[in-house]
Amino acid sequence: MKRDDSKRKTRGTATRESSAVDFTRAIQPHRYAKLRTGYKYTVLLEPELWNHFGSAEAVKAALRGLISASRHVRATG
Repeated sequence: MKRDDSKRKTRGTATRESSAVDFTRAIQPHRYAKLRTGYKYTVLLEPELWNHFGSAEAVKAALRGLISASRHVRATG
């Protein structure tokens, strides 16, 4: 029996054609990146945590308090 190479040729052709596509402009920044200048990171919270804190300001205040407490504990031993 003779092998049917028609599928193999189609795959090779598709691969060669797709490699000619320029993807350098395909990467776009996050759509909300311009809304908050000065911020570099995004944190996603589970709904349970968000319900506990209720706002971004409360989350930031809690994290800053945790950092402050951690520094105090390290300094005092």
